[in-house]
Amino acid sequence: MNVEYKENAEQKTVGIVVDGKITQADFDSLVPKMEAFIETRGSVKILEIIRNLDCFEPSVLIDGAKFDMKHIKHFSHCAVVSDKGRIGPLARLASAVS
Repeated sequence: MNVEYKENAEQKTVGIVVDGKITQADFDSLVPKMEAFIETRGSVKILEIIRNLDCFEPSVLIDGAKFDMKHIKHFSHCAVVSDKGRIGPLARLASAVS
């Protein structure tokens, strides 16, 4: 798996570290965890660290947008951290759509 998921219940924060390709299976494994965390914590903070993003399956983009729209009211803060220049425009696009 190229995606690592961590929760900090005390700070109501979800951390996601991406290092490589994001597959539909990766996304599908994260959704139940995040939804359970949101259900127990209410409003949460999301921190995504992108070490390397080779590519992602197109279905992940679509399902990710649906997830964001469903839960946008539950995100108090969102941050994407990366030293990869191409990530900035992708993050801005995602925030404009969400």
